[in-house]
Amino acid sequence: MICLSEDITEKISSYLLDRESITLEQLNQAKASASEQQCCLIQELVESNYITQEELADEISKLYDLKRITLHKAGDVEDEAYSLLSEDFITENHVIPFSLSKKTIKVAISDPAALSVMGNIKVLSGRKVETFVVTFKEISDIIVKRTSAQFGSVEKSKSTGTEEDEEESSEIIRYVNQIIELAVSEGASDIHIEPFRKDSRLRYRVDGVLSTQSEKIMTGFSVSSESSFLHEHYAAVTTRVKIMATLDISEKRLPQDGAIVFKSKNANIDLRISVLPTNNGERVVMRILDKGAISMSIDSLGFDASDLKKVKSAVDAPQGMVLVTGPTGSGKTTTQYAALQRINREGINILTAEDPVEYNLDGIAQVHVKEKIGLTFAAALRSFLRQDPEVILVGEIRDKETVDIAIKAALTGHLVLSTLHTNDSVSTITRLLNMGVEPYLISSSLTLIIAQRLARKICLSCKVVDESVTGDMLKTVGFSSEEATRVKTYTGKGCDKCNGRGNKGRRGIYEVLKITDRIKEAILDSSSVFEIQKIAEDEGLVTMKECAKGHLQEGEISFEEFHRVMIV
Repeated sequence: MICLSEDITEKISSYLLDRESITLEQLNQAKASASEQQCCLIQELVESNYITQEELADEISKLYDLKRITLHKAGDVEDEAYSLLSEDFITENHVIPFSLSKKTIKVAISDPAALSVMGNIKVLSGRKVETFVVTFKEISDIIVKRTSAQFGSVEKSKSTGTEEDEEESSEIIRYVNQIIELAVSEGASDIHIEPFRKDSRLRYRVDGVLSTQSEKIMTGFSVSSESSFLHEHYAAVTTRVKIMATLDISEKRLPQDGAIVFKSKNANIDLRISVLPTNNGERVVMRILDKGAISMSIDSLGFDASDLKKVKSAVDAPQGMVLVTGPTGSGKTTTQYAALQRINREGINILTAEDPVEYNLDGIAQVHVKEKIGLTFAAALRSFLRQDPEVILVGEIRDKETVDIAIKAALTGHLVLSTLHTNDSVSTITRLLNMGVEPYLISSSLTLIIAQRLARKICLSCKVVDESVTGDMLKTVGFSSEEATRVKTYTGKGCDKCNGRGNKGRRGIYEVLKITDRIKEAILDSSSVFEIQKIAEDEGLVTMKECAKGHLQEGEISFEEFHRVMIV
C-alpha cells in the first residue's frame, strides 16, 4: 500500500492540479474517499489512475533531487548488499540495498520518509550511502522474492531454523502456483480459497459451477496432522496471494482488491484478486481473466441465423440502444465485446465506462468507473458526450440518471450498448418503466434487447443416453405428448477429458427481441408485459426456454442443465 507524508502528498496533489490531470472537485472527492477508506490520498490517486507509480517516482526524484532508476531483473540486486541489512529493517522501512562497494552502498527508496534512516544504514554498513528512487511496486516485488519465508510464516510464533523456513516458504509458493496452474488447465473462471473453523476449502468455478478441489492439489505437499495442507497453512497461503497482488499483508480488517500477472509455463495469466475478512480468516477469490473472450466474434457466440441477423443489424446501426440482460456470469460482457469488435475500426470513436475494466481493447478508450471518488457511470457518460463519440458502452445501467443520459445519447446519433439485470427480454421494458423512463423515450431509443444465459455442454467423449429422464418429466418443461415420446436426452457420465464432470465447455442460450413498430405502439399504449410478450412471439420471438429446449433435443445440454439454467 502506498502511503506518503503529508508534505509530499501536498506537493504531488499540486503537481496533478497544475498539469490538469485532476480537478479541484475530484481531488476533494479523492480526499473524502481516502478518509472514508482509511487509506493514504496518494494510494487513492494511483488507484483512480490520476497518476501512475512511474510518474509518482519521477516526481519524487525531481522534488528531492535524487537519481531515478529501475530494478526489474533479479541481477539488479546484489545478494551481498541485500543481506547487509536485516529483513525486518528492509521491510519496515521499505528500502532495498542493491549494490555494494568498499566505500559505498546504493539504496533504493520509494517513500522520501526513508531518507531519515539513511544515517542508520551508513552506521550499519560502515559505508557512504547513495540513494535512488524506484516505484513502490519494484520494492514490493523484490521484498516478495527475498522475504517469502518470513511472510509465509508470519502467523507462526517460532521458527524452526533457516533451512526449514526456506523449505516451508518454497512449499507454500509452489502450492499457490499449483493452485493457479491447475485452475487455468481446467478452464476455471474463478478460484475460491475459504477458511472455516475446522477446515479450509479450495473451489474452482468451471463452466459456471463451483466444485471443491482436494486430491490433485494435495499431491506432493506435506501435512503434519489430519487436516489438509491448505487448512494447516491457510494464513501463509493467503499472505502469499496478498504479496503477489501487492496488497497490505498487515491489514486483516478491511476488504482489499488487487491484481496479479501470473507467469505460467505457456503464457502470462491476468488475475483479479478480492480479499474479504470473515470471522474465520480472510477469504480470497481470484478471477481468471480469459483473454480469449475479447477476440470472439458475433458469429461464434451461438446465435441462430435469424437472431444473428437482428443483432448485426442493430450493432451496425448509427444510433439506438442495445441492451444485454441476464444474471452475473451469463456472458453479457463477452457479447458486448464481440459487438464492439465488429464495429471497431479507425473511422469510429468508441468509448466505454466499465466497473472494472477487465480487458484492454485496442483502439477503444476505456474508463474505469470509481463511484467513491464521484466517477460514476452517469458522470462518465456526461463526459463522453463531449468527446465526439459514435459508440458508447456503459457497463451497467444502475439508476435513473444513467439511463436518462444513455437514452439522450441514443436519440442524438449515438449507438449505446449497456446491460441490465432482468430475467428476460420483455421484462427489460418493464424495468425501464419502473425506473421512471417515459414510454415515448423507450420506444424512440431502444432498438434491441438480448437476454441470455450460459449452459454447460455435455462432454462428447462420455456422452450417453439419459435413461432417467421420462416422458412425463419432459412434459413438465413444455414438450408436447408426441415430442415427449420421441425426444431422447443425453448426459455425460464423466471421463478424463472432462475431469469426471460430464460437461465440457458452455454455449449461449439467447432471446433476441427486436423493437418493432408494433412493440413500440404497445409501449406507448402502456401495454402489459404479457401483451408485449404475445406481440413479440407473434412476430417470431424465440424465447430462452424454447432456445434451451432446442439444444436439449439436439443433445447439446442435459435435462439437469436445462433445469438449472432455466429454473423451470
